Amino acid sequence: MNPNFSLESAAEKIEPRLKALQLHYQDILEKYQPVVDHAHSQLTYIEGILSGFSSVPKSQEPKSQEPKSQEPKSEAKVLAPKPETPTATKVKTPRKAPKTSNSGKGLTFIPKYIGETLTSAVGKILADRRGKDVGIEEVVAVLYGKIGTEEFKVAKDRVTKNLSKGKVSGLWDRVPEKTGYYTAKAKS
Repeated sequence: MNPNFSLESAAEKIEPRLKALQLHYQDILEKYQPVVDHAHSQLTYIEGILSGFSSVPKSQEPKSQEPKSQEPKSEAKVLAPKPETPTATKVKTPRKAPKTSNSGKGLTFIPKYIGETLTSAVGKILADRRGKDVGIEEVVAVLYGKIGTEEFKVAKDRVTKNLSKGKVSGLWDRVPEKTGYYTAKAKS
C-alpha cells in the first residue's frame, strides 16, 4: 500500500469539511467583529474615564463597596481619552421630587385633607370661606389642627409661600390693606 495514497484519500475526505468549518468561522467573524470592535472601543473609553478618577483626591472619591481588582490594566488604557479636568467635572445630582404636603417632619394634615397637595387643600379652605378674609394662621390651624410652636413656624412658612404662589398664579386674591389675608376668587 502506498502511504502517499492513504494521505491523499484522507485529505480528500477532510478537506471539504475543513473548508466548510473555515467558512463557518469566517461568517462568525464577519457577523460579530463589529460587535467585538464596538465593545472594545467602549471598554477603552470607560477605562480612560476611570483612569481620570484616580487623580481625584481621596476625600472626594466615591466609596466603593466592591474590593478593587488587583488585575493589571489592559494596554487599551494607554489609548483611552482622558477627561480634560476630572477634578473640575461637576457631577449633577438628581433633583429631589417636590415635597408633598404631608412630607414635613411631624407635619401631617388633619384627616379631611390627607392626600391633598398643599395648594389644593388651601384652595378648598378658601373656597369653603368664600367671601371672607382668611388669614395665614387660620389656614395653618385648619390644615394641621393643634401643633407645637416649632411645627407651627414651619407650617406657617410653607402656607405663606403657597398662598403667595397661588395669588401670583391667579388661584386666589390677596386682601388689599390686610397683610397675610387671602380670599377665594369671586365666581364669574
